[in-house]
Amino acid sequence: MHLVIGRPGSAPPTPRNAARQAHLQQAETDFEPLPFDAEAARAFGQVAASLRRSGRMPAARAYDAMIAAVAIANELPSTPANPSDFKGIDRLDLVPVPVPGALEQHRSRAVGQDGRVIEHAALAALPRVDALVEAAEDLVAQYGRAPATDALRRAVDGARRALLAGEGADVDAGSLVAAATLDLARRRPGPPRPVLNAAGIVVHTNLGRAPLSAAAREAMLAASDYCDLEYDLDTGRRGSRDTRLGPPLVEATGAEAGIAVNNAAAALVLILAALATGREVPVSRGELVEIGGSFRLPEIMAASGARLVEVGTTN
Repeated sequence: MHLVIGRPGSAPPTPRNAARQAHLQQAETDFEPLPFDAEAARAFGQVAASLRRSGRMPAARAYDAMIAAVAIANELPSTPANPSDFKGIDRLDLVPVPVPGALEQHRSRAVGQDGRVIEHAALAALPRVDALVEAAEDLVAQYGRAPATDALRRAVDGARRALLAGEGADVDAGSLVAAATLDLARRRPGPPRPVLNAAGIVVHTNLGRAPLSAAAREAMLAASDYCDLEYDLDTGRRGSRDTRLGPPLVEATGAEAGIAVNNAAAALVLILAALATGREVPVSRGELVEIGGSFRLPEIMAASGARLVEVGTTN
């Protein structure tokens, strides 16, 4: 696109009819054309962003913004209220003149959120998600097709947002697959790793509490394969998994029966459900704390069917 400078009254009319092209062609021969170049493109981004923020950027104002952009690029003064209304010693009328291929060049640009101009070519270079999935065989094999596809789609969307924000982004397939791999690695951490407990706390909740004894490790090793967990080898019939823990717990505590669970919240639910369903359970307000994670005593009480009665005061 070129823009032609003319003086008041000397610029040709631009009616929306077949004669328009003839007038514009004559104007191009009568006046000096100004190009819509890189400087104008940058200015166009700023002008368009300003007009959008003020709510004055309908499609009909696109030419006004382009005219203003060329004027700014060529240091032609304009009024703040209307960027396409230029003022100088002599008023300047700027008339847009289409040039073959120039409109396509203009359409190959987008304006970022901060007014910077982004080449559509960079956006168009973003590969399709299905093509990335086919190329990322290792990622699919490691995490599965659906999670890998979601991660690759997030990588493409992230690159697109970066480009539209005027930031740089790698759009090649290798970079996007690498970003998806890192994303999945963060979302799916590996198994626990051994650490050295130098905190001074022997039973450290965040470090797995107390280490397992040698006997417990041997039992875990046996339980990791087929074993007589719920099978009575003497009778050849189904047994109970509580037979190993129940009797020792009864002997140690004097209770009627015993069962073991793997966390305190589950133990509390079982105790309350067995002993206090529909009954009141007094709890000191100073003890209304979380029991690991987001479990709180009032919620545990409600789940078990017991009624919480708060007593005392808090600090």
